Amino acid sequence: MNRLFDIVIPHHNRFDLIGTCLEKISMKYKVFIVRGFNFAEACNKGASLSKADRLLFLNDDVILTKQVLNELEQHDEDIVGIPLHIPSLGKTVYGMNMYWGKYGNQNNLKDSVKTQLAFESSSDCQIPATGAAFTIKREVFEKLGGLNEIYKNGGEDNELFLKAKEKGYSFGYVNSICDHLHSSSAGRYDYDDENHKILTERFPKKRLIDILGNDASTNVTISVIVPTRMVTGEPDCLDSLKKQTHKSIEIIVIRDKELKGASWARNQGRKRATGAYLFFCDDDIDLKPMMLEVLLTKLRYSNASIAYCNYDRFGLLRGKVSGVEWDVEKLKNENYISTMSLIKVKDYPAEGFDEKLDRFQDWDLWLRMAENGKYGIHINETLFNAYYKEGNISSNPDNLHSAINIIRLKHLKFITNNKKSMTIQSDKIIKRAVPDSRVSDNQESNSEDLGIKIELGGKNPIFLNGDYKHIDTQEFPHVEYLTKSFLAMPLENNSVKNIFAKRTIQKLSKKDVIVFLIECLRVLKPEGSIKLVVVDMKKAMGKFLQTYEGKYIDLLYGSQSDSTEFYLYGYTPESLKKLVLEAGFSNVRESSPTDSFFDPQIEFVMEANKPKQK
Repeated sequence: MNRLFDIVIPHHNRFDLIGTCLEKISMKYKVFIVRGFNFAEACNKGASLSKADRLLFLNDDVILTKQVLNELEQHDEDIVGIPLHIPSLGKTVYGMNMYWGKYGNQNNLKDSVKTQLAFESSSDCQIPATGAAFTIKREVFEKLGGLNEIYKNGGEDNELFLKAKEKGYSFGYVNSICDHLHSSSAGRYDYDDENHKILTERFPKKRLIDILGNDASTNVTISVIVPTRMVTGEPDCLDSLKKQTHKSIEIIVIRDKELKGASWARNQGRKRATGAYLFFCDDDIDLKPMMLEVLLTKLRYSNASIAYCNYDRFGLLRGKVSGVEWDVEKLKNENYISTMSLIKVKDYPAEGFDEKLDRFQDWDLWLRMAENGKYGIHINETLFNAYYKEGNISSNPDNLHSAINIIRLKHLKFITNNKKSMTIQSDKIIKRAVPDSRVSDNQESNSEDLGIKIELGGKNPIFLNGDYKHIDTQEFPHVEYLTKSFLAMPLENNSVKNIFAKRTIQKLSKKDVIVFLIECLRVLKPEGSIKLVVVDMKKAMGKFLQTYEGKYIDLLYGSQSDSTEFYLYGYTPESLKKLVLEAGFSNVRESSPTDSFFDPQIEFVMEANKPKQK
């Protein structure tokens, strides 16, 4: 089935882009470029010049592909949208969602039709099209009256699509994606306020909901749960909660009179909550008036389970905290999502917050949700203020690293199970060298010939001519196994007999050391051994105080001659032994080898074994 169309391109002043746009369009299509009018006028003028049964309206900064044009010819829906990738944002726009909400600044908020671009998939959009690139049947376009020229470069496509939905016309979309350079001609946003006003007047709330259904209404309940130790009085956060532009809120204050902990209080609040969304709010948080509305509208029109934002800190901790786009691998290493995030009830874990944890209960929650395939969306706006006072757990540095390690140990399997299948070349065979789901922790991997002795790191390896294989993050000539991180090595469970590392552990941050040790424990066979040669901070500092020679400072911080020679943390035998035991090793002991690689004047050697199988 072949359905050709004419192409109408409204053009203003982006002469640098129009050539690229035209270059990608086959000569079999008639193209009408219309200048000297606003967007709606130009589109209507171009449509009047065409005699085709179908029209493709196209921004002059959209780069069509042959595949998209071919797919468009196969579609017979009344309106067909094209997913548009925006390189500057690193996102793809699949269409739009519209709803009734607040528009304007905080001092002058008005009820309005609001539009949110959809970044997930065409099938999840209310309208799988945008005005930047879509086809429409001429008959439908004319029956709808074309684009309403009362708008000035904004809002006309919203009205056209809403009227089409209202009349029952069909929508479709292609699967292939085009680039939309998303440039802005001069004056593009000069009339935003007027356009919003026109759209709102023409599509009041009742009409909008009649067209789009309940998805156009934000009258869904958010259950806000506030844990507090206050026995009487109102928590500080209630004032800003009552000023939220989203009004359908149930506020549940849980007073922790017996000091059972914030997690207990949150779980008690969850039991009472009746809303479709949960928001756990610390009692001293100051929310911006539109915070809940912004989080809700972003989360509601997505497949995500969590919506989180940026915030400002005051008090003992200060400064802006900017979140990042959802990155599960980053989440495994650190928590970048605040407790003050919106959560869909249907995706919230039944067990709630872990009441046994003293810190990072929110991090634990996000990791458990991620383990179940859930994910979040980052709203790059600063939507609340957090105040850190004396006694706040978050501002207390005591036991910080211990608390981090507790979380990492709890989620160890999830954190370490992030390696893609790969092959590595040994001197005998090529073998998979990642954890295999078919090999349990209680089974030994048959990898005797893969290099059962491993030396980790070292630009100048100790066992270069022996039977050791070498793993490093740098591609040195002697390296057989290249890894992105020593925290996730490309080796199977229970596959290594011996691990040797000279000063490698000093190149890891304090918070990563326990993860490194646990990773070594994973790859070692039962009763396998690890030998760590480490600079003794006491000895090195003592030598420096005796001689004031800079070489002893280099032992603590690394020579820093290149990126491989930076030390991030130091140890004594006592401090390292504690960490090795905490990671789960047995028979932990300090040894005094006579090998040439060991200098007893400045170093110590810590050895340990993986426990026997029970």
